[in-house]
Amino acid sequence: MSKIGIPKFLIITGVWFTSYIELIGGFLLIIGFAKYYAMYLLGLDLIIASIAFGFMKPMWDMKFVFPRLVILIFLLVIPSDWDIISVDYVWSLIKFIRSIAK
Repeated sequence: MSKIGIPKFLIITGVWFTSYIELIGGFLLIIGFAKYYAMYLLGLDLIIASIAFGFMKPMWDMKFVFPRLVILIFLLVIPSDWDIISVDYVWSLIKFIRSIAK
């Protein structure tokens, strides 16, 4: 990608950013902690990866982006009431019980 004119430090920074965001964001989604922050960061990661793929190969295949985009949109659209097996839900129950106990 340096042949295209993108500085090497920008490429390395992008690779590190996307790698860590996918690792940390995926873990946070699995355990259900900070779900919406993780999804927004994964959406940003998806945009950055799409731009990078566009620079590498202008006519690239949507099979890498579209399934991830559909999953992110689905998770953002479903009601939060459905999300009962997560750290966020348990945390909100603990806060609710503490507020009643006072």
